[in-house]
Parts: sequence; C-alpha cells; structure tokens
Amino acid sequence: EQYNMAYFTGPNIVTDNLTFAIDAGSARSYPGSGTTVTDLSGPNNVTLSGVGFATNNGGVFTYDGVDDQGTAGDFFNYQAFTINLWVNPGSTQVQYADIIDNDHNGNRNWVCQQSGNSQNVYSFGVHGASFENSYTGNFTLTAGDWVNLTFTYDGTRVRGYNNGVLFATGAALGTTINYSAQDFHIGRWGGGGRYWEGEYGPLYCYNAALSAAQILQNFNAQRSRFGL
Repeated sequence: EQYNMAYFTGPNIVTDNLTFAIDAGSARSYPGSGTTVTDLSGPNNVTLSGVGFATNNGGVFTYDGVDDQGTAGDFFNYQAFTINLWVNPGSTQVQYADIIDNDHNGNRNWVCQQSGNSQNVYSFGVHGASFENSYTGNFTLTAGDWVNLTFTYDGTRVRGYNNGVLFATGAALGTTINYSAQDFHIGRWGGGGRYWEGEYGPLYCYNAALSAAQILQNFNAQRSRFGL
C-alpha cells in the first residue's frame, strides 16, 4: 500500500513495508497538544505521558529524562525490520537511558540503550531466548546535535546507520528474536525507569530491512529540516 505523502512533513519518505509512522511536525499525527499521537500508517497510536511539544525543526517532542514517555503497545514482533528516527540528545542521561525499547531484557525483544552511565554512548541490539544477541556495539551521540539513526535486522544480524551511513554490523544472532511481552516504549524502559532526555523528530518502522539506498533516501528527505 502506498500512503499519501501529504501526511508527512517531508517528501520522498520510503513507504514500502511501512508499518508505523509518527511525527510531531505533522498535524495529522499530532496537533500540538494532548496525549495521543496518531500512527500515520496504521492503528498503532502512541499514548504520551508528560511529553512536551516544541515548534523548532518543524515540530518535535521533548522528553525531560525524569518521567516522560510514549507507549505504542505490543505490535512490534517482526523478524526482519527497520527502525528510523531523528533524535537530539540532552546533556544528562540517567544510567541505561533508553531511546527506544520493546520491553527488552537479556533474552527477549530489542532496545536502543545507553551504555551504563557513559553519557550519550549507546548501542542497539536484539535478543534470542537463550541470551543470544546481535548488537551494533557502542556509538556516541553529541548533546544538542540532531542525528538520523537507522537500525535494521535482516533475520540474521543488526546494522546501524548514522545520517544514512553504515557504522556497524552486528554478529549473527543464530536464532530468531524472542518476542515475549513486547511493548513499544519511546524514552524509557518497559520495565520502568531509564528515562531518556532529549527531542524526537519523526519515527518510522518497517517490517523489512531497508536497503542502504532506501536508508539514505529517508535521511536526505528530511535532513534540511534538522540542519544537516
């Protein structure tokens, strides 16, 4: 299915296999107030708690790192996927702060999480049922700088892209991702706490691993909005 690109704030977003799309800068997704963010590609709306809205960069969500979060439910159980998001980190993160989390633990689901107390040093990883994992390894974000992060999983290993450029290829998982009690969280851990401080631009999910060319297309489609 092809989606009406007037729903998006930037043209030329890849829509093949798109299953989740939210954007504070789209009035159809978020009118600038309230606790509901409409999923532009399907039924998986986000419920906000404490999250703010700011008009910079065409409209963004602001998270205070104390108790702000968004929750989209249990829809994400794909064995091949892409997650593409724009983020601008704050300067102070709590231990294991989670940018996005599918209610992970060491043997289920996935997470993009800070490495302990190492400020704005993160990794993205998926987990099998017997504590197998495929990780990007650590990467560093700069507080106050917008970045487009993309994570793919092709059924074997994860890959990470920064502003459309591949920076990491994880080891083979060797099994399937163990989806159990999954719950899509933005800005916190599903188990509670680990709140992330910063701003979010658009967030897109796909039920396929996008190609490098498609990932670069998404970055180029909105880079001017975020000053890149």
